[in-house]
Order: sequence, then C-alpha cells, then structure tokens
Amino acid sequence: LGKHRVDVVIARKGGYQGPVVLEVRNLPAHVSAPKVTIPAGQDRAAIILTAAANASGTKQDVHVVATATKAGNQQSRSPNFTLTVVK
Repeated sequence: LGKHRVDVVIARKGGYQGPVVLEVRNLPAHVSAPKVTIPAGQDRAAIILTAAANASGTKQDVHVVATATKAGNQQSRSPNFTLTVVK
C-alpha cells in the first residue's frame, strides 16, 4: 500500500467563493482518492492518492473535476495528465 499527496490549486471564476468539491477520475486500477472539499474562500487542497499492493500501470487520461456545490453544481475539469504507479 502506497500513498502520495497531490496539491491542487483552483482558479475561482465569476466571483464564486463557496465550497468546491474535487474528485480525481480515471485513476489506474487499484488506485483510489477520496473526494476533497475546498472550503469557501480558499483555493487549494491536498488529495491523497492510495495505491493498493496490486496497483500497477499508467493512465494518460486522469483528470480532476471541480464541482461548485453552492452554484448549481457547476463543474470544471482539469486537463488530462498521466499517472504511473511505480513499485
């Protein structure tokens, strides 16, 4: 089991200052990350990726979806990035 911290910084748009929920999508098999909430008025959070002992591989389409929960659940997503599990 391995863990890695990823710091995420968001750019708030349209004056929205409410909470934002972050979710990492398309992770490699056996890798997980809990949803994380950035509190109102803040612009960053840490996401902890956890890889099980049997995790392996590379995914090139991993991305983070940000949901503005107090603005009709409007969503924005990051560009895709590559995540490789190294043992």
